[in-house]
Amino acid sequence: MHPRVLAAFACALCAWLVSGRASAWQEAHAIGDDLELRVEPSGEATVRHKIRWHVVRGPLKSFDLTNVDGSAVVEPLVNVASDDGRSLTAHVWSQDARKFRVVVDDPRATQHGTFAFDVRWRIDLVAAGALVRDGATWRLSISDPLAVEGLNGAQTIIDLPASPDPPQPIDPETGAVDDGALATLRRGVDRDVLELLRPHVARGECVKWVVRVDDRALSGVAALHPPPPVDPRISSEPDRIRGASFAVSIGIVGLAYAWLVRRKSGANGADRGGVEADLERPVLPLPLAVRSTLSGASLALGIALQVSDEVSGGSACVAIAIVAAALRPKAPKAKARGPGRWLVLRPCDAFAAWGRPSDWLDLGSPSGRITALLVGTVVVVLILALRNVSADAPWLVGMDAVVFVPLWMSPGSRSGHFHGGRGAARWLARSYRRLSRVDRLRVAPWARVAHDGSIDELRLLVLPQSAVPGLVGIEMGLAWSATPVGCVGSPEVLVRFLDSSDASSRLTEALPRERSLPGRRPDERVVRLLPRWPTCGASVVLAGELAGVLTDRRAAPFVSRSGRERRTARLASPGPSLC
Repeated sequence: MHPRVLAAFACALCAWLVSGRASAWQEAHAIGDDLELRVEPSGEATVRHKIRWHVVRGPLKSFDLTNVDGSAVVEPLVNVASDDGRSLTAHVWSQDARKFRVVVDDPRATQHGTFAFDVRWRIDLVAAGALVRDGATWRLSISDPLAVEGLNGAQTIIDLPASPDPPQPIDPETGAVDDGALATLRRGVDRDVLELLRPHVARGECVKWVVRVDDRALSGVAALHPPPPVDPRISSEPDRIRGASFAVSIGIVGLAYAWLVRRKSGANGADRGGVEADLERPVLPLPLAVRSTLSGASLALGIALQVSDEVSGGSACVAIAIVAAALRPKAPKAKARGPGRWLVLRPCDAFAAWGRPSDWLDLGSPSGRITALLVGTVVVVLILALRNVSADAPWLVGMDAVVFVPLWMSPGSRSGHFHGGRGAARWLARSYRRLSRVDRLRVAPWARVAHDGSIDELRLLVLPQSAVPGLVGIEMGLAWSATPVGCVGSPEVLVRFLDSSDASSRLTEALPRERSLPGRRPDERVVRLLPRWPTCGASVVLAGELAGVLTDRRAAPFVSRSGRERRTARLASPGPSLC
């Protein structure tokens, strides 16, 4: 056979196979799910489950019913009604304890249209655990089978014997009447019919309802399961021990938080590192004693209201406690410094003098970070433990935990950075350790010492091992500026050199766009450079690059290089002969 004919035949065969497979597509959707429950006085119920399927292209052979109670007795025969008036049949097959499959007897009749399946079963509600005692009443829990596909308008109809008190849908967590449920009650002489509507059911969702039923509606069940006897002394008198314990616990929480607020505000100093850092300016302009008392009392009252189901009022009180504990920054004012001298110090003396005292209420200190981590862990464990107690308790605990934020992250904390202060010491200590590992550099702490012996500014002095003439030094430090949230430090590198020197020529050639400023002496100039990123690593890289530019290559020690020698030896010209 010719190759072209063979290729054409193969293409035609593939097209036929694809078209034949495409013609076999099926599409069917569940468009309705209604459940009718008729409850007898004995506690037995007859369930009628109506499922509507719309078949775009069939046939619809079978579908599954999931989440049916294992004690239910399902009728094997299912009546199927089509939209064109035909009557079909189907059968129910049990797959396991809680799963049944509805199989259509004649699948060829379900090629196209809308079909309503009527599945029925009987169940003992008390034996299945769906009907339980709730004090002097009954609690009926209804769980529809899982929705095969998402649908709109799932209706549940509960037909109960008539009683003086009507059936009501309730919240399973609190037991209160569910006002948000779309319920319609029709009361008759012998029966009460409660219609419950779920506007939308997602795919794989199970519609659940909890209904409170009067004890007199289920006389047969009430005779077999009478309500437990109630002690009149217990019902008439509240549990005073439990109430007193709760009040004492809430009071301890309020006193502890008031003490934390007072300690936090009292821990801030008024003068740090040459700057008046009066950052103890509270958001509420109240004295410290009044403000701490208000924060503790508001927190205690808020928790008490939240436990009493007054969530809105309790959350408002907790918000007041947070505002009362918060501090806002005040623009610092730099003081004029007196005379002093710049000296080289030993690392242990320089960094230890500016060491930050550890404060467990300061997020910038190690002990503060450990304390914050422990508190966060306790909050997370408490949230996980309360998931099975109440649906709202984990959310309330998470929201109330925000009261710790002003204690650790307030702008008036000791973690705030000030000009040449404790924040600079830690940053410079890390930079010193990284620069000390470079063999071609000399690094030393560079401090300004006042006449009284105190250190009011700290930097790092960096010099190459063989510096070009005219280089005074490369200084690395932090420049501090006032912001709406406090003082913020940004790294900077200062290059000091003598005017009209080799160092000046090198810098002019390497940095032609940088402008030099007057230095400490008349013949000294300064160039201020900023790293590409305000990080310790970027600052160290910039200082190393500047030291490499200002290194005197002629005075540098000889370094042997590996590789083939590419220079050509030059022969010396013969001199005059002495013979």
